[in-house]
Amino acid sequence: EMNLQGPVNQILLGGIMSFAWFLAFTFASQLPLQKLKIPPAALPIMKIKLVENITAFSFIVLGIKILITGRQWDDKNDDSDVVFLLLFTTYYFTDWIMTEFRRQGNNAFRIHHFMCLLIGASTIIVGKNSPAFYLTVFGFEIQSPFTRARTWVRMLGLRHTKLFVLVEQTYFLLYIIGRAVLSPMFSYRFFMYHESPLWYIILIEVPIHVIFCLSWFFIVKICQLMLRNLRKYKERKHKAISYFWFSVNPEVKQLSYYRGKEKIPNAMEQAQIFQ
Repeated sequence: EMNLQGPVNQILLGGIMSFAWFLAFTFASQLPLQKLKIPPAALPIMKIKLVENITAFSFIVLGIKILITGRQWDDKNDDSDVVFLLLFTTYYFTDWIMTEFRRQGNNAFRIHHFMCLLIGASTIIVGKNSPAFYLTVFGFEIQSPFTRARTWVRMLGLRHTKLFVLVEQTYFLLYIIGRAVLSPMFSYRFFMYHESPLWYIILIEVPIHVIFCLSWFFIVKICQLMLRNLRKYKERKHKAISYFWFSVNPEVKQLSYYRGKEKIPNAMEQAQIFQ
């Protein structure tokens, strides 16, 4: 049986997981999604987001489990913790390398992924605090299912529907709650009441606060989008034009903001600027 507390075995398993993520991304890129009537240029984005859901759902479940079971936040990492931490770290490493290879990265994407690598690797090295790590990532990832769903609905040509409005507004709300409330609260509580080596505090707190700053930048953008959506709603109400749930009302063509064919996300959007 492999002892996952040793650095050699952790590095070996990390290498295996990185290769597994590479295969997962490669397999996803070959999925036959053409029958969903998604614009061809958007297919690579949609396939990658299928893989992204694996990490997002994992840490949402782990965060809820920690809250329910009441596990101590500074517990030592057991073998299962090491596996999840390596999954997290190798995911961001592989995603970063493959995105750069496709030349789709941007500075926000690079900073975000580098900070995530530091947080994951530091928690593995220090050998404890994985529950606090799960809770912090839970706050970061709580909106992720709706982030992916928003892109899917948009690419299916249903942007001007009640379904898209519901998914988008839920995503915006959860993003603000997770990034502005939950993650800062979990991070503050942990580092105020638990002792850890100074080097760990620095390597964890600095990346977390960098991600917090990035998050606040995007929260401002989200608030601007919410205000824009409110203006769109007022225009629809003024013109007595309603959205349908699962199809586009032909009358939306009369709205000033209607642009016809859905725009395909550019390289910045493909790299998920709302990290």
